[in-house]
Amino acid sequence: MSRRYLGATALVVAALAWDRPSASGQAGSSVPKGSKMQPNGQNGLALTAARRNDAVWPLVPEQAAEFDLRLRNQSGAPQSVNSLSGSLFSPVLRLFDASGNGMGLYPPAAGGQRAIGDLSGLFPPPPPRLVTLPPGGEETIAVNLWAHRDPAPPGTYGFDAAHSIGGDGLLTSNRVAFEIVPAQVAGVALSYDSAQRGNSVLAWLATPKGGKAARLLVRISGFVTHATAQVGATALGDFPSDSHLAVSASPPDATFSPALGWVGVISGDKLQLIEHSMSEPRWRAPVATLPVSGAVPVPRFPNRVHAVFLATGSGRQGPALTGVVAQEGEGALKPWMTPLSAMALHSACAFSMEGAIAVLYSSDDGKHSRLHRIDVNENGSVASPDRVLRESSNEVLAMIADLRSGSPESVVVLEADRERHDRLALVKVPMSGEPMAMAPRPMADWPTVEVKGERQPARAQALILETDGAGLPWVAFTDDRGDLIGGRMDGAMTLLREGRISRALFPHIGAVARGVSVSCFNPDGTLFHSGKAAAH
Repeated sequence: MSRRYLGATALVVAALAWDRPSASGQAGSSVPKGSKMQPNGQNGLALTAARRNDAVWPLVPEQAAEFDLRLRNQSGAPQSVNSLSGSLFSPVLRLFDASGNGMGLYPPAAGGQRAIGDLSGLFPPPPPRLVTLPPGGEETIAVNLWAHRDPAPPGTYGFDAAHSIGGDGLLTSNRVAFEIVPAQVAGVALSYDSAQRGNSVLAWLATPKGGKAARLLVRISGFVTHATAQVGATALGDFPSDSHLAVSASPPDATFSPALGWVGVISGDKLQLIEHSMSEPRWRAPVATLPVSGAVPVPRFPNRVHAVFLATGSGRQGPALTGVVAQEGEGALKPWMTPLSAMALHSACAFSMEGAIAVLYSSDDGKHSRLHRIDVNENGSVASPDRVLRESSNEVLAMIADLRSGSPESVVVLEADRERHDRLALVKVPMSGEPMAMAPRPMADWPTVEVKGERQPARAQALILETDGAGLPWVAFTDDRGDLIGGRMDGAMTLLREGRISRALFPHIGAVARGVSVSCFNPDGTLFHSGKAAAH
């Protein structure tokens, strides 16, 4: 560390000393489970910590551990002190296990470094911001512990904070107990904040152990990697655990704030659209009834400031596409429906800020797969009729819209040989022009299973396709053992996590601009990220 940081880190050093084990062998000031320490006062000032009133407790894994810190002047005279906000080094957050042992110290710089990257260029560090509190006056900030460190697994914990008020003054807050309970995960959906892919946006449903409803969580990653959270996961309400999710995507020509996005939740024939700003709820559209059964969202539906939600399903006359436009502050939603020529197995959409939306989907009769395209306007009118773009003896495994900034809009489709599951083929469908397909080729280091005494390529389960910042395709999947396997398709597949102890669930690929992370959920609801982010 540069010597220019030494003076600024005095609070961290003091907090480290404050955190040394006591004579009993535990970290100083440990408290019994469930109790609360009182904050220590100094010069009539007090720092208190409390769980945020709008949070859902107990937490489920990965859900934001959010607390309010309140600095209050309880004296009879105004006092000028260091503010709770604006410093890289104060307040310092602390986490404790159930026995009161310290698990780490986290100044604001820890969160900045996780989200943004190296902060060493901030020389000199910004000085503390002074605030004058009148008698009885206070300053309050909200903090998310998981923005400063990796989320803790299920268990019982304690949280408190220390703050330098100036000079040698150091306030410590009361300690707050909280619990994280295991959860069952479902309905995982991933997108990005913008076509520049600064951050990933991950949504999922988590049903707490013993609970009846699933909690909708939305998590915004840091800029460095999908593996670290910048905001969230924020709880956006409870839904049936068998609901389907989709997260919106912004077109390459979008000019609005990347902080704004949408999440769609289908529960039966009911649709709830939620507008959020960096995972924080902004507006909930009135619940709409979709005119199809078995509705499945089209992933990464258009975000044109307003949402254009799309789903496939079965109408009264057969397979259909349904959609609905939601605009903040407007009234009841009016879903539309248009017929499709076949039942959709996989789907994707490509679009700009204006004009028709291209919806691609696949169908399969057990021997041949077909790739279809229909172009629709926001009101459901057909701009270009449903037609078959490609027919193949291969099986379609996945498709993804490639809406990266600076690249022509396209949809990438992954196919596999029906017998030799390790033989994969890519099909690129530009929005203008014919599909471009490659012949299936075997992937190196594909997992195998024993069939009648012979090793045969295993069938991929829960396979996910993604393109990175350079447009190169990646895949991630699980096998029948619960292993997590993945890699870039111009290389070999890699065993990223063995499923012998706990199975990998819901694999996904976070390909932010600065790197790629192949991830999955564990059976207890925690996230697993494979090593460090891989550079493009």
